[in-house]
Formats: sequence, structure tokens, C-alpha cells
Amino acid sequence: MNPILSNFSVTVDNSLLPKPCLYQLPMTNYQLPITNHQSPITNHQLPITNDQLPITNYQSN
Repeated sequence: MNPILSNFSVTVDNSLLPKPCLYQLPMTNYQLPITNHQSPITNHQLPITNDQLPITNYQSN
């Protein structure tokens, strides 16, 4: 170790240290109102159509 650095001491000014924050936010038990509003459950579907493309039995000759 460098002899110059071995005798080096650090003095800490306590006034510069961050003081413990004793002020806390008030413990509020307020919650957002629990709303059970959902989107209306709609059972509307697209009409089930059984229309298919005409089945052609064309074969390539």
C-alpha cells in the first residue's frame, strides 16, 4: 500500500449525511371502490350460416 495513502483519513461531517425521514405519508386505508361493473356479457355471435361454396367436382383432365 502506498505510504502516502495509508495515513489518509476521511472525516465525515454528520450534517451532510441524509437524516432519517421521520415524516411518512399517512397510512390511509382508502382504496379505490371495488366496482363489479363489467362489460355486458352479450351472447351475440355472428349468425352461424351453413352456406358453403358450392362443392364442385371438377377434376383436371
